[in-house]
Amino acid sequence: MTQKSQPPRVQVPVEAEARAKLQAYADARGASLAAICAEILANTAPIAQELAQALERAKEAPVRAMREVSDALDRQLADLDQHKLDLSPKDTDKKTG
Repeated sequence: MTQKSQPPRVQVPVEAEARAKLQAYADARGASLAAICAEILANTAPIAQELAQALERAKEAPVRAMREVSDALDRQLADLDQHKLDLSPKDTDKKTG
């Protein structure tokens, strides 16, 4: 039997307040703090790559690159807004009384 290799570990210092918030989220999800942090990093890696590429292009065309960075951030913010809408309680779910 071959064991599945583990990805390399990364140590990241986190302020106590941020750690407490992440821990509360992990507890609510029934997951470990490490699993939540790994998930967040994995989910944000594509935008980090996109931003890194845009910053590299900025060396040659700064105005165009800043427009690309702004567009990429706008897309990510729109995605986050959609997630918030997806998670918000619907009016039909509210009890009236």
